[in-house]
Amino acid sequence: MIHTPNETFMRAPVGTFCVVGTSFLWCASPSLAGAYLWGRQSEAETREILDLFDHGMRAMRPSFDMILDTRGVDAVDPLPLGILFSWMVARMGHLAQRIRLQACIIPEGPIGLLLTGLMPVTGQTQPYRIFTDAAQAFAVVAGDEGARLCADVERIAEPLRGVPREVRRTRELLEARLDVSFDEVSRALGMSPRSLQRVLGRHGTSFHDEVVAVRLSRAQGLLRSGDLKLAEIGARVGISERALGLLFRAKTGLTPAEWRKQQRG
Repeated sequence: MIHTPNETFMRAPVGTFCVVGTSFLWCASPSLAGAYLWGRQSEAETREILDLFDHGMRAMRPSFDMILDTRGVDAVDPLPLGILFSWMVARMGHLAQRIRLQACIIPEGPIGLLLTGLMPVTGQTQPYRIFTDAAQAFAVVAGDEGARLCADVERIAEPLRGVPREVRRTRELLEARLDVSFDEVSRALGMSPRSLQRVLGRHGTSFHDEVVAVRLSRAQGLLRSGDLKLAEIGARVGISERALGLLFRAKTGLTPAEWRKQQRG
């Protein structure tokens, strides 16, 4: 699965994942999607996750499976929980029709008990099963593909869970709009540019490094999936054809054309 901007996930989620604060949504196929949550979700994050799910669900098959992994959640605030509860109640009938099975992976302890109790109190919604072991949940839902898919989701989660909010939000804003300025990002985070620069530096990165990473990832996606000319790909990621070649040489040791040939081979 590839990382995609939230707007793209809404339209075409299959084969992609998108990040929202301390969570990400993923979609492995038209019949299987999921969410991975950790930390402490805010009201804004909860609303955005639910909005993404509402839109992304339109691209799924009439009946599909869901895997919700909440093992990393370490606190639950009443207001986000109330938003989730209201959303589930309002969509009871629709969820019961669309979701064939929801596997809920919960942490052990009080938070797990709280999350377990949320499902039945909303009334008759989709069929669900509770697990504390992720491998078992994926095996039940995805069968022989479960182990591979579980590993894929864990690989996505591992670096995200260790990324501080400032770095994660910078990446999200760049994914949404590659030409976003450093000043715009710092304002969105409620920080001065100098403070944001220090935070990024403490975590071994910079705004320039993050722009380059998103630019490379987007160019690789275009090279892999189509036959656009290199000049057009460069224009789409905001650089010249020559700069695109220098970028690929520096990061992959190959020219863009060589990299595309290697991927397709």
